Amino acid sequence: MRRTSLWAYVVIAGAFMLTGALLVLFPFEQMDFLLQFLAAYLALTACSKFWDQWRLKSSIFKGEKGSFPYLLALGYLLLGLVIYWQRSFLVVWVVKLIGVYQLGLALLNLFAYYLMRKDQVPSRWGRLAYAIFHLIFGIGSILTPFQGYRALQWLGIYLLLIGLSYLKDGRNLWALPQTSTPRWTWRVPLPVVFSLFFPQKVLAQTEAVVQGRISLASSDLNPGRDADVSIPAEELALSKNKNLLVQIHVGRDRYSRVGHMNVAYDGIVYSYGNHDAASRRMMDCLGDGVVVLLNHQEYLDYYLSHRVTIIEYEIALNEVQRLALEAHFARMQDQFVPWYPQSAQQLKGFAGNIIRQTQGKFYKFAAGKYQTYFLFWTNCVLFSEELLRVCGFDVFPLVGIQTPGTYYDYLERQRRQNPSRIVARRVYNRDLRDYVAKSKVQKL
Repeated sequence: MRRTSLWAYVVIAGAFMLTGALLVLFPFEQMDFLLQFLAAYLALTACSKFWDQWRLKSSIFKGEKGSFPYLLALGYLLLGLVIYWQRSFLVVWVVKLIGVYQLGLALLNLFAYYLMRKDQVPSRWGRLAYAIFHLIFGIGSILTPFQGYRALQWLGIYLLLIGLSYLKDGRNLWALPQTSTPRWTWRVPLPVVFSLFFPQKVLAQTEAVVQGRISLASSDLNPGRDADVSIPAEELALSKNKNLLVQIHVGRDRYSRVGHMNVAYDGIVYSYGNHDAASRRMMDCLGDGVVVLLNHQEYLDYYLSHRVTIIEYEIALNEVQRLALEAHFARMQDQFVPWYPQSAQQLKGFAGNIIRQTQGKFYKFAAGKYQTYFLFWTNCVLFSEELLRVCGFDVFPLVGIQTPGTYYDYLERQRRQNPSRIVARRVYNRDLRDYVAKSKVQKL
């Protein structure tokens, strides 16, 4: 299994690095090849979706209802054909799209800077510098697309760095256990368009197990399946009840598809988000930042009852990390202002449900950047990431748009490392739980 995983890392790293190197050396020629590859991929995806719906149509386990799956497959096919026949035209537009993406990042970071300035956050100047950087390069890519080889070369360098990240992970997977404490370092995340829906893979695998298409033993869903533990036994025993839990949510509705990210410590879940329905604006992208503190088991019970799947990673902490995290929680709580949902709109939404069904407590922030929730900056991922950084885990640079899928991809790779601080991974899913319970009854 380890040898197979190692070769998977090597192949992925090689693909990224080869593509990146060719983009640096032959930007336009390589982009033409990538568009051909993308067209073929979309066509194969369309055929696969048509086949899946046809196969499930006669099965007792139905696929998605209505004509949407067929329309989606047809859309994939048509898009693939358009890309193939318009490659030379699209290369120029790829350069422009890179520019548009950079402009989008510039605008988002300018708005984030405005919010941080409004909330009097001292560290706001980094956002402004990052916005200006993307603004300059974005305008250049849009206005001079035929000179866009530089934009493609930047893309090539980015892919090279991703490949190096995978190569490093593969090397660590095969390396002999070390006696020193593993150190998490910065790495380059995958593009948001790829990582956004990564957690959906767990949901798809869960459905495959429940529907009988694959066995539970052959899946990666065994509840409580532990990673290789390369941590001294006495240290692990000391931290048994004081480990850090990172939770990634995934579901089928439009909000849950993107996911959500929490951390839990000492039996308490810290869930930050746009929980005040009355303060939401800009299509729910903006609002008052609210954190709910909730008992871990109550949190699981609540979300399982709402058919949300939770992937939970347990990270072992040493004494220094625990003390640093507890000190950070103490400083954070000094900024807490108790908040109670009162209006009909608030009581009808998530906050009202939590109040009625659990013992959870809500807080807003009296100061700091988390006073205002912004989907593309001060969101659940940034909140959770800050807690990881307090423990000394510098995972990703604060650039681009980070999603729960970014961390799902990273944590999945990290738990296979040798050694790894991730000592356990658990998947909580109501259908999977019922399936396992039913299987145990049938064996009796």
